[in-house]
Amino acid sequence: MAKHYDLFIIGGGPGGYTAALKAAGLGLKTAIAEKEKLGGTCVNKGCIPTKALLHASSMFAAFQNCDVFGVSADFISFDFKKMQDYKKRSVKEYRKEVKEAVESAGIDYIEGTATIRRGRTVEVNSPSGKDYYEADHIIIATGAKPVIPDIPGAMLPGVLTSDRLLASDTWNYDRLTIIGGGVIGVEFATIFQALCSHVTIIESREHLLGPMDNEVSEVLEEELRRKGISVQCEARVLEI
Repeated sequence: MAKHYDLFIIGGGPGGYTAALKAAGLGLKTAIAEKEKLGGTCVNKGCIPTKALLHASSMFAAFQNCDVFGVSADFISFDFKKMQDYKKRSVKEYRKEVKEAVESAGIDYIEGTATIRRGRTVEVNSPSGKDYYEADHIIIATGAKPVIPDIPGAMLPGVLTSDRLLASDTWNYDRLTIIGGGVIGVEFATIFQALCSHVTIIESREHLLGPMDNEVSEVLEEELRRKGISVQCEARVLEI
């Protein structure tokens, strides 16, 4: 017989686990199903790993300019793999905290791919087999993934999504062109410029960070250019 829940959530990202914690706090019997890693994009492929790399790259950049503080260093270098190892540790620790919060709230965490069947039945397919659950309410919080634009050459070697760039342990980014000047693009530009990469941002809109006020975008663009990042707005990539 299928196990019954008041609320079944498909997707263990920030939307999913936050809703689960709130529901459990209100006394609902709650479960989360996640096919990859608890925490979703933010914890595993977005906010947390990029902030870890921002911190690591800013440390390198600070030491390059330490003379202003009266600190001398003959040779400053970075180990990209060790930076990535630091990022992975940060992600693992944060994911552990999320899991502990979920478990301490009495939420059932189910690993596997969930599919809604007839009625309010949820099928979860995992390496151990298929299990079925019934729920009064179901929340779909499956998130999103990077979109590859329809540009000739977008599938060539050396063209990466943000996910693949985050997962790379080998430094091969002396020159980096970023298509898209949103939050993710600007964040990666900042990280790699701090590591002495020659970075170009190509953005089709009039300003970076489209939803932001123009005044904010203008100040940001000025700062990025001051750092040596080439910012090309109102520009479209026709081919790679």
